[in-house]
Amino acid sequence: AFTEWEKCVDEGEKKKENIVDKCFPALKKCMEAHTDYYAPVLQAEKTADEQVLKQLDADINTQESEKKEIEQT
Repeated sequence: AFTEWEKCVDEGEKKKENIVDKCFPALKKCMEAHTDYYAPVLQAEKTADEQVLKQLDADINTQESEKKEIEQT
């Protein structure tokens, strides 16, 4: 799986493509196939995703509260 990512990066660099967008799926596949090695990175990603979702929920709740206050005035 890692070699697929390396190939993608090499090809992307030769074609002057955005290797992050192009090759991230290959890297993600490698990381998921080797969770023992990439566990800290995968856990950090999961934690970050959870924090983003919590913040989005908080923002939505704030917006709904503000909307109700405006409607009541």
